[in-house]
Amino acid sequence: MPCQRIGMLLGAIGGENQIKALHLADLDVALCGETVEWQAGEYVRDAIATGQKKALIILGHATSEEAGMQYLVEWLQPKVDDVKITFIPAGDPVQII
Repeated sequence: MPCQRIGMLLGAIGGENQIKALHLADLDVALCGETVEWQAGEYVRDAIATGQKKALIILGHATSEEAGMQYLVEWLQPKVDDVKITFIPAGDPVQII
């Protein structure tokens, strides 16, 4: 599916906000941290069933925010010289066994 409009809805903004973004911003794809499966997931499923080109990519909450938190250390450290700021990766909380 060719994509022209991709929205980054990271963390946990909620299923209703994801639906609004998909609809009002006319997104082809919503890249999200986590979702409410019975809201945004069903909205996308219904949209596809009616011929709309919509997709939802779910990264996981912590995974979707990790790069931003890593950057925050670089941004914040010069502002508070006397405090050491360290990035500690959360990693993916989901393990496949």
